[in-house]
This record gives sequence, C-alpha cells and structure tokens, in this order.
Amino acid sequence: MGGEEASPANIWIDLPNWRLLFYTDEPLRRSLVTLRLTPSPQLGTVQQFEDETSLNQKRLVRMLRHDLDGCVDASVLSAFRSVDFQKLKTVRAAQMHDKQSLDQDVIATVGGPAGKVDGFVVEVPLFAMSELQNANTRIGITIDIDCDNCSFVLQAKPGHLQMALDDARAAVLTALENALATHGHSEVTILAGTP
Repeated sequence: MGGEEASPANIWIDLPNWRLLFYTDEPLRRSLVTLRLTPSPQLGTVQQFEDETSLNQKRLVRMLRHDLDGCVDASVLSAFRSVDFQKLKTVRAAQMHDKQSLDQDVIATVGGPAGKVDGFVVEVPLFAMSELQNANTRIGITIDIDCDNCSFVLQAKPGHLQMALDDARAAVLTALENALATHGHSEVTILAGTP
C-alpha cells in the first residue's frame, strides 16, 4: 500500500453505544481505539421515566433523597414526603359526595405542598467521568398522584431525554475540539453516529 495517501483522521462520537472510536488505519478501518463514555447514574435514573412509571411514596422519596441528591430542589422532596394518601382519599370521597369544588386551602392542607406540584426539573450530570464533569442537562418530569393505588406516576417531558443526549454529544464535541486544538491536531474530523 506504499504511495497511497493516508486519509485524514476521524473520531466518531458513537453516543448510542456510549463510546468514542478512532480508526488508526483510516480508510481501511481494521484497527481502532475505543474510549468508553460513562453516563452518570443520575442520568440513568431519569432515563427510566421515558415511559410512564409508577412509584410508591417510599420509592419516590428515596429516589429524590438519594439517587437524585443535589439534582432536584429540596422543596420537591419535602412536598412528596408530606403527601397523606388517606386524607386525600377522604377529601376526594367527600367532594364526590357533595359534588362541590374544594377550596384550595383545604387541598393544600390535606395534600401538603404536593397538592400543587404537577412536575419538577432534574438537573443531572451527563457523565461519570472527570474529563466531562461539568457537562449537565435539565430534564422536566411530570408527576401525577394516583390516589387509588397510593402511588405517583412519573414521566419525562416529551423530547427532554433526546435533548439530554444532544447536550451530551455537544459536551463531548467541545471537549474533543479543545483537546485537539491544544495539541495542534485541528485537522482531525469529528463525526457523530455509528460508523
């Protein structure tokens, strides 16, 4: 293969597989270096809410207090910790019997602050890697109270999880461009996708 001009180097950001690929023998692509990207556990927690997911109060409070510690405003934890399902059921039964609307103060007293919370924002780190420790994203979560089953139904707002992956890709791209420029390798092409 002597005399054949080498193709410019390419780095692939293969985010669906959480890795970077660098072919050392472009264009043959027989030899490559792989760098695994490590998504944060907090992002993994939030990704489980792509579809509607039901959690009982104990699991929700544990998730907000432990799994998403520092990612959610403290008032959200206290709001859902204070929900009293028995009182909510009693008030709802009385409302259906009287067929009258409840005064907002009664709802707030019975349901606590969660009576007024229908969603919250989670600010999560995207990666569990020191090289990308400042890459964060915000994901909106809707939440409904299911009184009959004494549980909460959570779901990520439409498009928010995809936007989180876009933020992750942008963070990796920026880190790569900066590192390559610092070392005088700005001719390297960075591509997104799976080669």
